[in-house]
Amino acid sequence: MQRGGSEQYRSMIEIRSKNNERLKALLELARSRKEREKRGCVLVDGGKLCIDAVETGHELLELWITDTASSRDPALFKRLSSVADETFLLQDFAAEKISDLKAPQGVWGVFQLPEHAELESLIKGRRILGICEVQNPENVGAMIRTASALGYDGILVSADSADLWSPRVIRAGALAQFNMPVCIADDLVSAVKQMNASGFVSCASALDKTACSVSEVRKDGKILLLVGNEGHGIQKELLDVCAERVYLPMSHGVDSLNANAAAAILMWELREI
Repeated sequence: MQRGGSEQYRSMIEIRSKNNERLKALLELARSRKEREKRGCVLVDGGKLCIDAVETGHELLELWITDTASSRDPALFKRLSSVADETFLLQDFAAEKISDLKAPQGVWGVFQLPEHAELESLIKGRRILGICEVQNPENVGAMIRTASALGYDGILVSADSADLWSPRVIRAGALAQFNMPVCIADDLVSAVKQMNASGFVSCASALDKTACSVSEVRKDGKILLLVGNEGHGIQKELLDVCAERVYLPMSHGVDSLNANAAAAILMWELREI
């Protein structure tokens, strides 16, 4: 059933069947990187993140909300439905199908996929975070969020890292990837070489005898910090084109940190003062 003419929404469609074609399309958007790239859209999971996206200038193409969520927070429902091109009201059964959370909020927004930055735009910055083959979505999102919080100017990420636009990465990043330059590199070695040639000191996080303490790195220039895969770190081919290999001094008995924790501390140490 579709209704119109209300001040609360432009167009609202009630969905009561799990076989609804629009619902199937939404599930595909949530689960498939290929579908997100094909449609040029992303799914944002959570009412606050949807509000944040709208308030930072991103158009809400579709609002999806359960009966319970719309009743629980009518102010949020009114705010989002008033700016959404389309609003879909769902029965509660759909929430667990759409979200990977055990207790989903029951609010989702479909937004246009932000344009990826060109490498040239990152070169204009002073502090860039490089994410190399990091597969854990929560780690990738948290790294981007921390980079934004610490004033980094952009993100360089290998194409074989977790998809920056999956609901899990967006949620962990608290929408940071929507609002800062992100360059996805098919050839990360070539990209680092270009940044080196543009005056960046490329610093690779590494646990080997050639690495120096992060505290020894000069901070008066342009820095590209590279953080690698949770298991095997940064590939040798990439390490070989970096100007510095850096490590975090740790207490006896601990030889490594979670990729996100290490990245956060390294970013703090190398931030521009």
